[in-house]
Amino acid sequence: MSEIDVIEHIGYRGERLWFFLQWWSSISFAVMAAAFLGSRKLNRVIATIIVSMYTLATATIMQGVSNQSSWVDSGYAQLQRMASSGELSLVGMAALERQENLPLPAEYITQFFAGAGFLFTVGFVVYCHRKLND
Repeated sequence: MSEIDVIEHIGYRGERLWFFLQWWSSISFAVMAAAFLGSRKLNRVIATIIVSMYTLATATIMQGVSNQSSWVDSGYAQLQRMASSGELSLVGMAALERQENLPLPAEYITQFFAGAGFLFTVGFVVYCHRKLND
């Protein structure tokens, strides 16, 4: 692959990663809205089904996020190999510098917000079941 192909590949996979995260966020808000609006009818069985289905959806989406992240990482690794062999232009060097100068790896930020969002959503469903039914 040429340098331009690798950079285009990284951009495409980054867009797919963003799509997965937006889709997951939409599902999370839908689960919270359904739990709140249906809280009067939310019994233990329904709450368990909602949490189970949300957990399955989250696991599936996060597997996709992981796959897209590994594709992006492999693209940056290929750019680094090109840089070490002297084949990289200024555009490729700028892309590598951008990746290397992130304050935290993007994967850590994604994992933190995904974990916090998952726990918050599950906690909100449990809250709707317990507090609003009393």
